[in-house]
Amino acid sequence: MPEVFPLPTLITRMEGQIEHILPCGDVVLVHTNGRRHSVTVHERKSGRLLRELVSVSPIGPFDRQIALAPDGRSVFCTFFDDRIVQIDIESGETLRSAPFPTDGALVRSGDWLAVSPRGDVVYVAVWGDIFTWDLGTNELGQTPFRALLGTNGMACAPDGGTVWVNSNELNRFELGTAAGTDIRHDREGAQGLVLLAAADCVAVGSFDGIVEFWSTSAPPRRTATTRIGPEPHHRVCMTSLRGGTLLAASSVDQRVNILAPSDPHPRKRLGGIFSEIECLGSDDADSLWVGDTHGGLWRYDLAEEPLGAPPPSPKGKTKAPKFPMTNHFWPGPAETSMVRTAPGRTFSVGGFRGSPPLDRDLCAWEREREDATAHRWFARRKIGYELAVVAGRFVVLDDGGSNLLAVDGATLATVAKLHHKGVQGTAANRAGDRLITTGGTEIKVWSTETWEVVASRQNPEVPQRALQWLDDGRVLFLDKNDAFGFLSADDLKRQATRKLAHVQSVVSDPAGAFVACATGTQVHVWNVASGEIVALPAGTSSPVFLDGGLLGVVERHGAWVASFRMDGTLVRRVELGPTALRGQRSTEARMWGQGSRVAVVCQDVVFIASARAELDVLDMRTGETVASRIVVQGIGSLVFDGADIAYLTGGGRAEWLASRDAPP
Repeated sequence: MPEVFPLPTLITRMEGQIEHILPCGDVVLVHTNGRRHSVTVHERKSGRLLRELVSVSPIGPFDRQIALAPDGRSVFCTFFDDRIVQIDIESGETLRSAPFPTDGALVRSGDWLAVSPRGDVVYVAVWGDIFTWDLGTNELGQTPFRALLGTNGMACAPDGGTVWVNSNELNRFELGTAAGTDIRHDREGAQGLVLLAAADCVAVGSFDGIVEFWSTSAPPRRTATTRIGPEPHHRVCMTSLRGGTLLAASSVDQRVNILAPSDPHPRKRLGGIFSEIECLGSDDADSLWVGDTHGGLWRYDLAEEPLGAPPPSPKGKTKAPKFPMTNHFWPGPAETSMVRTAPGRTFSVGGFRGSPPLDRDLCAWEREREDATAHRWFARRKIGYELAVVAGRFVVLDDGGSNLLAVDGATLATVAKLHHKGVQGTAANRAGDRLITTGGTEIKVWSTETWEVVASRQNPEVPQRALQWLDDGRVLFLDKNDAFGFLSADDLKRQATRKLAHVQSVVSDPAGAFVACATGTQVHVWNVASGEIVALPAGTSSPVFLDGGLLGVVERHGAWVASFRMDGTLVRRVELGPTALRGQRSTEARMWGQGSRVAVVCQDVVFIASARAELDVLDMRTGETVASRIVVQGIGSLVFDGADIAYLTGGGRAEWLASRDAPP
């Protein structure tokens, strides 16, 4: 069984997705794709930003491929305006450039770079065409070769006369003889190509977790095949190690596999990365660099590791190594939930991307820590779930069947199974000694000391969701017929029920005197004592109760934030600064509140793959924005942590946003 390696070191965190890592002596070059494409130079040990070589808008001229010159003094970049340039790393000066003799549309569709070992020629694959840039004459010309179905990997042989290009075929081009060889892959979606010069072979990665080794002799032939990850569709990132004798390849389970061409079973598997791996790099100092999709730059120190030793032969049955899994995924960021259990400590429940049945995992997060302090997988059979925290110690979550699991927050051990068929909602009282579960045709109240049912009621009109347990023994509910109101915790009967059309969410003030309901078009406020319902202006959504008897809402897709009195009187309206998201019809605006502060998240719901969110924290007493942040991977859920904000990114990592001037 592959050996488990110690955790990597997080060097720095960038805004955006890291696409390329180029270690070079005492520095490392990082290409990120966030709000703008940029190539930055960082100090190797500390990750400190030294300078920025290229930085433009994504709609500007910089494209997505870079390559390091053999002398380590300059870097080659391709641009959207049909140019390839050479930039000095030390000064940032553009040394030379050349235009592509082709239609710009082809350049924009993708390109790959490879530099000859002598540093005199740069090879460029633009979609399927192969170009050569002679640095001596500064001329760029097109070769007669063409790779079919695009290009997703390129490498130059040590002699500089042979270029390998990977698409759905593996292409070997001999530049001196103008001859080419292509070999059809037996699997589609091949990704990446690494030339292992010392091992005299080429490594090719595919979308289905397969790594193939091919000999570099003519005609090329496949010498070995190995699977490095589970079945789900994912991209394999690769880099060479130890002078090209070993290969590092990533897998969908956020591991890095160390392979040898002679025996491709993993020599070692490296864990500890808690976001999807986007790229790998290596240097002469025997360090392996990892870039994740959420801007994390990591480094493994492999100097003392005997990576070339063959893996030990397993004896009998072996268990998979235990890694500190610290990232969990959902298809959409808004479906990930998070709850606060204590200051600086939160829990989140997420899921692993794959074919059903989908597992779910529970993670505990501590402030000032990058990884989860506790983690556990739970097998599940459906996507939906409800989560409740009881007395700051127990976490209750749906197991996907007919049970809820009561989990100890310190050890994540299951302390009880609560059987409730068709459960839809849970809520705990503030003291933490009672838990109510609703759904199906039954309501149950549980003791958190014995985990036994202390009250139950059969009711064909049972509320579908228990939303909030009030101190006076009432539970706020919303049912499947858009009816909402209170449920008595003593006799489990409904109290003061009202109904509106298309109710999406309801929330009560701490005393239970007012209930705010968000429908499809606006927010309504229900005065429980008088029975009066007041409609706020059209376009309002996401209500939250604030101090001083005020209600906060978001208006018009995040363009405005407003506070109202319970009679519908406007107190303050704050216009958020216009951006590409705020005020757009494709934007979902969600709001959370505590005291006098509100946290507003604007996120694109039409193009969710863009995964960009804008988070603003406002003080509704003054209308001042006290904190803001752009989260390029999206925000799944948010909770107030005192004066600060704890939120879960779309990739499943917990982060904290400090808000200045804590409210009294």
